[in-house]
Amino acid sequence: MVLKEIFIKGFKSFADPVRLEVSDRVTVVVGPNGSGKSNVVDAIRWVLGEQSMKEIRAQEREDVVFWGNEKRPPAQYAYVELVFEDNGNKVSIARELSRDGTSRYLLNGDEVRLKDLRELLMTHGFGKNPYSIIGQGQIDKIVSATPESLRAIIEEIAGIGIYREKKKEALAKLDATQINLSRITDVLFEVDKNRKSLYLKAKRAERYLEYSQELENVKKEYYGGVYRLETQRLADMESYFNELNISLKEKLKQLAQLEMNWSTLREEFNQIDVEMESYTKTLEEFKIREDQLREIREKFTKKLNELESKYIEITTRLDMLTDEANSLKNRYEEIKLIVSKITEEINEKESELSKLEKEKSEIYTQYSEQEKEILKKKQEYEEIEKSLAKIHNEIVRLTETNQDIKHRLEMIQSQRTSKETRKQELEEEINDLEKHLLEIVEKENELVKELEVVKSSLEEYNQSKELKTHQLDTIVRRQKEILAEIDVLNKQISEYQGFGYSIRKIFENKDIFKGLIDVVANLIDFDKSLSTAYETLLGGAVQHVVVKTAEDAKQIIDFLKAGEYGRATFIPLDLIDASFSPISGIEHEPGFIGYAANLVNVSAEYRNLPLYLFGNDIIVKDIDCAIEIKRKYEIRSRIVTLDGELISGRGAISGGKAKEDYSNSLIARKVRLKTLQEELEKLVNEKSKVEKEIEEISKEIKQLQENMAIIREELASVSSKSLSSKRVLEELQKALRDVTNELSDLIKLEAEYNGKYEGNIARIEYLEEESKVLEEKRKVLQADVSEFSKELEEHRKKLEILNENIATLRAELKNLAERKLQYTAENDRINNRLEEIAKEVADAKYNISQLEQEINDTKNFLIENERELESLKATAQDIFTNIRERKSGKEEKLQQLQTLEEEISRIKSEIESTRERIHEMDLRIQEIRFRISNVPEEYRNPVEIESERLDELAQLMKDLENKIKMLGAVDLSAIDEYKAVENEYNELVKQKLDLEEAKRKLEELIEQTDIQAREQFLNTYNRINAAFKGYIENLFYGGTGSMRLIDDGNIFESGIEIVVSKAGKKVQKLQLLSGGEKALVGIALIMAMLESNKGVFYVLDEVDAPLDDYNSEKFRRLLEQQQSQFIVITHNKLIMEAGDIVHGVTMVDGISKIIQVKMEEVTA
Repeated sequence: MVLKEIFIKGFKSFADPVRLEVSDRVTVVVGPNGSGKSNVVDAIRWVLGEQSMKEIRAQEREDVVFWGNEKRPPAQYAYVELVFEDNGNKVSIARELSRDGTSRYLLNGDEVRLKDLRELLMTHGFGKNPYSIIGQGQIDKIVSATPESLRAIIEEIAGIGIYREKKKEALAKLDATQINLSRITDVLFEVDKNRKSLYLKAKRAERYLEYSQELENVKKEYYGGVYRLETQRLADMESYFNELNISLKEKLKQLAQLEMNWSTLREEFNQIDVEMESYTKTLEEFKIREDQLREIREKFTKKLNELESKYIEITTRLDMLTDEANSLKNRYEEIKLIVSKITEEINEKESELSKLEKEKSEIYTQYSEQEKEILKKKQEYEEIEKSLAKIHNEIVRLTETNQDIKHRLEMIQSQRTSKETRKQELEEEINDLEKHLLEIVEKENELVKELEVVKSSLEEYNQSKELKTHQLDTIVRRQKEILAEIDVLNKQISEYQGFGYSIRKIFENKDIFKGLIDVVANLIDFDKSLSTAYETLLGGAVQHVVVKTAEDAKQIIDFLKAGEYGRATFIPLDLIDASFSPISGIEHEPGFIGYAANLVNVSAEYRNLPLYLFGNDIIVKDIDCAIEIKRKYEIRSRIVTLDGELISGRGAISGGKAKEDYSNSLIARKVRLKTLQEELEKLVNEKSKVEKEIEEISKEIKQLQENMAIIREELASVSSKSLSSKRVLEELQKALRDVTNELSDLIKLEAEYNGKYEGNIARIEYLEEESKVLEEKRKVLQADVSEFSKELEEHRKKLEILNENIATLRAELKNLAERKLQYTAENDRINNRLEEIAKEVADAKYNISQLEQEINDTKNFLIENERELESLKATAQDIFTNIRERKSGKEEKLQQLQTLEEEISRIKSEIESTRERIHEMDLRIQEIRFRISNVPEEYRNPVEIESERLDELAQLMKDLENKIKMLGAVDLSAIDEYKAVENEYNELVKQKLDLEEAKRKLEELIEQTDIQAREQFLNTYNRINAAFKGYIENLFYGGTGSMRLIDDGNIFESGIEIVVSKAGKKVQKLQLLSGGEKALVGIALIMAMLESNKGVFYVLDEVDAPLDDYNSEKFRRLLEQQQSQFIVITHNKLIMEAGDIVHGVTMVDGISKIIQVKMEEVTA
C-alpha cells in the first residue's frame, strides 16, 4: 500500500483546502519557520489516531481546528485525509473534528472506528515501527539517550512490550500463587497440628468403640448364655412348680374327702348332742342365771370389798396421819438434838483432817522424786505400747495394700501381654511396610537419577542446539550480509557505479552498440592476492572500454560527442598491440612471481587484451626484489610488488598504503565479490551441515523429552505410592509409639507397683523388726517399773492409807455437812407436813361416816342373792344325772372323730408343707424371672455356652468396662472430625501441589516469555545493528560503527551503547563526536530502525537541521538509495535535491499555502 496524497482542510493553519501529492520515493516539504511545515506532520499524526495532544502540539482537542483571524472566520471543522493505492485500488483514510467536539473516522467515506483503521494499517505494516514519524529534536533525543533508554527504544521497536505485559501478569500471578502457597502452607500447618491433636482423640474414640464393640459382643455372649441358662432353669422350676400344684390339688381333694367323712360322723355325733342339747340348754339357762347371780354377787361383793377397803384405807389413813403427826413432832425434837451433835462432830473431824493432810504432805515430799521417775518410765512404756499398736495397724494396712497391688499387677500384666502382642504385630507391619517403602524409595531414587541423567542429557542437547542455533543464526546472518553485499557489489558492477559519467551513459545505451564488450575491470580475472598489484598496474585503465573493432569505438565516440557525455578510452581488439617478449632467466630470480599478462584469466576471445594491458610487466614479491631485478636486467617494462610498489620503465618508484574502499576501488570490488562468493559457498555447506546437526539434536531432544515424560509419569506414580505408604507408615509408627508409650507406662506402672509391693514388704519386715525391738524395750521398761513399784509401794501404801483416811474424813465431813443441811431441811418439811396432816384428818372423818352407811346396804343385798343361787344348784343336779346316761354312746363317736381329725391334721400338714415348697419355688421363680428381666431386651438371644465360661465372660466384661473407664472422657465426634480434618488436610495438600504446579508452570511461562522476548529482541537488535553498521560505513567513509550490549548476560537490564570509529581513528563514544556527526549517527540509527521493520511510509521532520553541507550530501545520497516512501520536512537545499516532489509551504495572512514542484519537470 502506497501513500499517494494528503488532503488538509481547516486543520490548524491550513484554513483552505490543500492537497499534497506524495512521491513513491522522497517527497520534500520546505518553507520558512512558522509557515506551517510541521503542521503537515501533525495532520498525518492526527489522522492516524494520535490521542496525545502533546504529540500534535495542542492543549485541547479543539485546538486543531483553525481558529480564524482578522481576515478569516474560524473553520467549523478540521478534516485530514490520506489517500493510498493498494494493488490498483484507492483507499482513503480520513478524520474529522467539528468545533462542537464531534469526532469521526472515515474509511473510503464510511464512518468507522479508530480500532478498524489501526487494524487496517497494521495489516499493511504501518504502526509496527513506532518511529515511522520522526519529529523535531527526536534525533537528538535518540543520540543523547542513556544506554537504558536506547535499550527501551529497541524493545519498543522489537514489540516485546506484550512479552513484558505477559511477564508482568505472570509475575503478579506468581506472587499471588506464592502468597496463596504461603497461606495454604500456614493453614496446612495449623490443620496438621489440629489433625495430630484430633488423631489422639480419634484413636481414643476408636479404641472406645473397639472396646465398646468387644464389650457389646461379650455382653451378647454373656447375657445370651445367662438368658439361656436362666430360661432353662425357669422352665425346670415352672415344671416342678406345676407338679407341686398338681400334688397340692390331689391332697386338697383327699382333705375334702376326709372332711366330708368327718362331717358325716360329726352329724351322728351331733345327733346325740341334740338330745343332750335340751339338757344342756336348760343347764345353760341355769348357768346363765347362775352366772348372772354370781356376777351380781361378785359385783356387789367387789363393791362391798371396795367399800370396806376404802373404809379400812381411810380409817387406816386417819390413824396413820395421827401417828405421823405424833412421829413428826417427836422427829422435830430429835433433829434439833442431832444437828447440835453433828456440828460438834464436824469440828472434831476438821481438826483431825488438818493433821492427816500435814502428814500426807510430809510423805508426798519424800515420794515425789521416785514417783516422777516411775511416771516417766510408765509414760515411755505407754508410748511403746502406742508405737507397737501403730506398727501393728501399719503392718495390717500394708498387707491389705499389697493384696490390692497384687490384684492390680495381675491386671497390668494382662494388659502388658496384650500390648506387647499388639506392638509385635505393629512392628511386623512396619517392617514389612518399610521394606516395601524402601523398595519404592530405591525405585524412586533410580527414577530420579534416571530423570536427572535425562535432564542433564536434555540440557546438554539444548545447549548444543542453542549453540548450533546460534551458529546457524550467525551463518544465516552472515549469509544475508554477504548476499546483501554481493547484491550491492553486483548492483555497483551492473550499474557501473564508480565509473565516469560517460562510461555509465555508454552502458546505459549498450543495446545500440553491437561491438561493445565491457570495461577492462569486468573482463579480467586474477588471484585475489594479486589484486593490489594489478590495481597499481592498471590504474585508470580499469575504466577503459573494450570493443571489437575501431568502427565500434568510433560509433561510441560519436554518441558521446552528440550527447556531450564526456570522454572515454576504448580498446578495439582489432587494433591493439599484443606483442610480448619474455626476458631470459628472469623467471629464476628470487621473488619473481610472473608476468602480469600470464597471471590474468580472460576469455579466449580476449586473449590479446592482457598482453596489450601489461606487455612485459612483471610481478615480484617485494620492493627489494623489484630493485634487484631492475638493476640486473635493466628492463624497460614496469615491475610491481604484491603490496603495490611500482618501478616504472624509466626507473621511477611509487608506493605507500591506502585503505581499501570497495565502493571506489573497481578492482578490489571485483576481488571482494569473488571472496564473498567463495565465503558464501562455504557458508551454504556449513549451514546445511549445521541444519542437519540441529535436526539430529532435535530428534534426540524429542526422544529425551518423551523418555522424560515417561519417567515423570512413572516417578509420579511411584511418588504417589511412596506418599501413601509413608502416610500409612506414619500412622503405624504413631500407633506403635502410642502402644510403646502405653506399654512403657504399663511397665513403669508395673515397676512402680512392684516397687511399692517390695517397699511394703521391706517396710513390713522393718516394722516387725522395730516391733521386736520395741517389745524388748517394753519388757525392760516393765521390769524397771516393777522394781520401782516395789520401792514405792510402801510409800504408796502409806499415802493410800492417808488418802483413804483423808478421803474418809472429807467424805464424813461432807456427809455431816450434808446431813446437817438435810436435817435442817427436814425440820422445814415436818412443819409443812403437820399442817397438811391436820387438813387430811378432817376430810377422812367425813368420808368414814358415808362409807359405813353404804357398806350396810350392800351386805343385805348379798344375803338375798345367796339364797337364789342355792335353789338353782339343786335343779341343775337333777339335769346332770340325765346327761351322764347319754354320754356313754357319745365316747365311741368321739374316738372316730379324733382319728379323722388326726388324718385331716396330717393332710393339712402335708398341704402346708407343699404350699411352703410352692411358695419357695414361686420365690425362686420370681428370682429367676428377676434375673432374666435384668438381662437387657436386646441381649435376650439364647447362646449355647458352658456355665464356667460365664465367669470368664463376666471378668472380661469387667476388664473391658475398666478399660473404657481408663480411657476417660471420649469424644466420639472426634472420629468424624478427624476424618473431616484429614480430608481437609488432603485437600489442602492437593491444593498445595496444584499451587506448586501452577507456580512451576508460571515460572516456565516466565522463562519461555523471557526466551521469546530475548530471541525477538536479539533478532531486532541484530537487524538494526547490521543495518546501522552499513549506514555508518556509508555515511562515514572508512568508518565503522555498531551498537553494543553493556551486559550480554542480562539483555533486558543491560544498556545499549553506540560506538563509532572514524577512518584512521580509534573507537569513540558519541559524546566525543561533533554535533553534525552525532546527527549523522542518529540518522543512521533511525534509518536502521526503519529498515528493520518496514512501514508504509516514513516522515522525517527537520532531522537534517544539525548537518553541514558535506554531511547533508551524505544524507541526501542515503535518501536516494532508500527504496521506501519518505516525506521529509527540511530547510536544506541539498536535501531538497533528493526529493521527487517538493512542496513549498508559505504563510499568507496567517493561513498556510502549498506550492508543489516536481523535480523531474524542473530537471527536464
